[in-house]
Amino acid sequence: MYKFAPDQRVERIPRRFLATTETHDAAEHTSHLTGWRVIYKHVGRRPFRGSISELWLWPMQIMHERLDQPLLYRGTAWKGAIVFVSLFDTRGSVFSGGRELAAPGAAAVTAFPWDFADHGSCSAPSDCILIAVHEEALVAHAEKVLKRAIPLDQLHRGASFSDAETTNEFRRCVTSILGELTRQPSLLDSDAYRVMIQDRVLNMLVRLTAGSLVDAQGLAPPTTRTYVVQKATAYMESHLADRLVFSELCRAIRVCPRTLRYSFEEVVGVSPTQYLQALRMDQVRRELLGASTATQVHCIAERYGFSHMGRFAQGYRRAFGELPSDTRGRAGIKARH
Repeated sequence: MYKFAPDQRVERIPRRFLATTETHDAAEHTSHLTGWRVIYKHVGRRPFRGSISELWLWPMQIMHERLDQPLLYRGTAWKGAIVFVSLFDTRGSVFSGGRELAAPGAAAVTAFPWDFADHGSCSAPSDCILIAVHEEALVAHAEKVLKRAIPLDQLHRGASFSDAETTNEFRRCVTSILGELTRQPSLLDSDAYRVMIQDRVLNMLVRLTAGSLVDAQGLAPPTTRTYVVQKATAYMESHLADRLVFSELCRAIRVCPRTLRYSFEEVVGVSPTQYLQALRMDQVRRELLGASTATQVHCIAERYGFSHMGRFAQGYRRAFGELPSDTRGRAGIKARH
């Protein structure tokens, strides 16, 4: 339908495919966000569970993503995309680039360019639907149906559409397409069906951008608490193998302990202590998956402050659903193959 070439990040991806994946690991989960360069930080105290339903129909990507716990992320969508997101039944706050995208209970569609923010968080389990469409395709389709250009400046700065009619139309469009294709995946083999889907989605997005931008609200500026969390997490990551004293952290980023705690609880959904523990556990897991089999589990654990192996193993099992030795065993099997 549209002939322009994709960015190198997505040029090897088939022009169309449909996939639904249940995930049990944050790193595994992000590998199914096709074309995106993102890292999810597992900050919960129980095993990660997620799912992704994805339709890739160049030049657009349609997804329904579920996460069962809070997380932090870093990264971006694929180059050239305009991303439209709406969250269902938000129980916590969702931030991107320090800006709040959704407050608890809010219903809205948020739009922003692919490189709008390279970090974000959700403080509770989340359920979101998303459309990423190449900006050139959106512009070309608008000129085709409207005979005029649509204003994109506000989308480039980030915009929120909070009226119920717009939100409901967006959600119905995505869920009905994914639902129909899940029941009848062979429909995707039809050229006529694929064009119909593209036109349906683009028509909806053109109505959204052309008709609602006048009433759209710009995103709020970055919040102080997200800034505190960003500075604190950077400090923690640079001192993972050190004996970290939170009073020293507070002095380094110039906040009081109460502000640090309130910021983490609002933005991340856990306390600073819980976050640091999860960060260290996650780093141990990454090293267990990547280290040589000659490296002992206790050596890696002790490097990150876990001196009592019994308590460490219990905490690791609560966080990841398996013992450290199980992780090491799977990594060894994978290396041999």
